[in-house]
Amino acid sequence: MTARAYKLASRKVSWLCVITFFAVSLPILGIVLFADDRISGHVSIDRSTVFLLSTPFLCGSFVAGAWVMDLIDRRIGLHCARCGRSLTLRCDPRKVVESGVCPGCHENVIDAA
Repeated sequence: MTARAYKLASRKVSWLCVITFFAVSLPILGIVLFADDRISGHVSIDRSTVFLLSTPFLCGSFVAGAWVMDLIDRRIGLHCARCGRSLTLRCDPRKVVESGVCPGCHENVIDAA
């Protein structure tokens, strides 16, 4: 793979991951906050306590977004042929282009052009 092809593929996967992260986490976040507002109006518990009790669900929305990002990277991301490490999500693409090797096993992944 050439450096240019790697940069284009990496940018495409990165944007797709960012968009899907927010597309998954923000609706969940909105639903939890809406439910908190409704619950706090119907129970005798203080409003701040209701929001505090929902903190795991709020954090869970970001965990769900990160999980979907990982799924996308496994499906369409770039991986090292030797060790299988992701070359798009868990490493700096600039360093991969500069060195031309996989950060995990140091196998040559970018053709010298």
